[in-house]
Amino acid sequence: GGEGDALGVGAQQAVLLERVTAAVIGFFRSIALGRERALQDLLRLLTLWFRHGGHARVEAVLREGFGTVDVDMWLLVGPQLI
Repeated sequence: GGEGDALGVGAQQAVLLERVTAAVIGFFRSIALGRERALQDLLRLLTLWFRHGGHARVEAVLREGFGTVDVDMWLLVGPQLI
């Protein structure tokens, strides 16, 4: 244990956040392109938001992406959340 472990964890966290950020961007693009998988993609996007939305980088990408999704699309996930 020691400083090396802390740096390793920090590096792992950075890689995770990079991948989560890329996934969020990808889900927003997919949702914008078509409705076929929109429900599934919206639910996965919500999962990422709930798990990682507290990180500033992920939150910024989410805020930007929310403006690209038609409000009607969010109605698809309402029943799934209840």
